[in-house]
Amino acid sequence: MDRHMPDAPISALLEMMPMYHSLILNKLELNKTDSSVQHITKSQFHILLALMADDSLTMTQLSACIASSKEQTTRAVAPLVTAGLTERIHDETNRKLVRIRLTANGRLFLHRTKEQLQHSLEQKFCSLSQADQEELVQSLQTLLRILKKMQE
Repeated sequence: MDRHMPDAPISALLEMMPMYHSLILNKLELNKTDSSVQHITKSQFHILLALMADDSLTMTQLSACIASSKEQTTRAVAPLVTAGLTERIHDETNRKLVRIRLTANGRLFLHRTKEQLQHSLEQKFCSLSQADQEELVQSLQTLLRILKKMQE
């Protein structure tokens, strides 16, 4: 049986992208979350989020997660290592293989960023009806679950 994906899911995902940037990324004051961190770009923030979802990733895996070249990802990771937010670890079975993972400071930075985002979106969320709040939470949980299935 030949099944084709309908256009609606792709259109909806593409429509969500600018909303994500407007609601999430543009609200974040990444460089005010932690005074010890110099400057975090949005690409570097995406790297931190990717590492939050996985214990550690190779540079190739990380590049795929943020849809960037390995070279660009390597350049973006270096300042995160210098800032103490990520660390490079050598694979015990293959010393040539380097994995990147969050440090305790990186997890703390993301925790503070999440709190900042929660505070900035709280008014918008609370302006929704109780039914809309519940539907939003349920929809996001469903979307996340299905997107994880699609990545397998």
